Amino acid sequence: MAESPVVVVFDPLPHFSYREERAILEAGGARLVVPATEAEARAAIADADVVVVTGRRRFTAAEVATLSRCVGVQTSSVGSDYVDPSLHDRGIPLRTAAGYCTEEVSDHAVALLLAAWRRIPMLDRAGRRAGWAGGAALTAPLRRLRGRTVGIVGLGRIGRMVAAKARGLGLEAVGHDPFLTAGAVAPTPLVDLDALLAAADAVVLCAPATAESRHLLDARRLALTRPGVILVNVARGGLVDEAALVAALDSGQVAVAALDVRELEPPTDGDPLADRPDTILTPHAAASSVEAVAELHEWTARGALDLLRAAGRL
Repeated sequence: MAESPVVVVFDPLPHFSYREERAILEAGGARLVVPATEAEARAAIADADVVVVTGRRRFTAAEVATLSRCVGVQTSSVGSDYVDPSLHDRGIPLRTAAGYCTEEVSDHAVALLLAAWRRIPMLDRAGRRAGWAGGAALTAPLRRLRGRTVGIVGLGRIGRMVAAKARGLGLEAVGHDPFLTAGAVAPTPLVDLDALLAAADAVVLCAPATAESRHLLDARRLALTRPGVILVNVARGGLVDEAALVAALDSGQVAVAALDVRELEPPTDGDPLADRPDTILTPHAAASSVEAVAELHEWTARGALDLLRAAGRL
């Protein structure tokens, strides 16, 4: 009898037991391997039929080169920017778990937007002080949300959901996405990125990380925004030039930056954004919920089985 195909988790998440993935894979006729160390993982992927990559570590060209019988890589996330492009050159299919956390990330984006717009964290700190001595937090001009414009960069599943939720709050939503047509994202109007930045009272980043989108918001583009703009990023930290963002916050061009993702994760000591009163920082937590994690376990395992079936390994 032929041996069962092997699915190897390259970079296991320490808080996952992989019990759910193991049960689904075994029921489908495959075997799951969860290496205990990085060295074990590098050895195991060489003979893996499918490799699961969570994004905890980058799946480099060196690792791709060791694959001898792999018929696909499945990510445990929406993104795939941590998988080296040489995988494509090898002709090995790549699947993501796109869609598993659309509700959560779009909720988080809107929550950050509201928290920044109403200065909730800043007012919370002021409200904890004797005499409500909050300084700038109490004197910052708070503006009505309804009728304002939010610009959404990236109108995939998450971006379109952010637009729908923003409209539900009475905001006008416009979007930019070079990969989609107006019909695909209706009723959100598609505009040029520079035009979006000039028109938006708040900008929400939902775009994927690619070579072209690195530092999409640099000093030049941040200067195009409306003075006092709100910036929300729930996509990838590398979309924003953080040095330019610091300067834009210092000048008041950006009033509040609400970021779930950072260029360096986790940030190191001395992070220039950490102790500012005009930033809201969450630790790459937008995708988290009990329901989303349950979906992720299932989607990861079923995606691996689909890759095996497509290659005739099952």
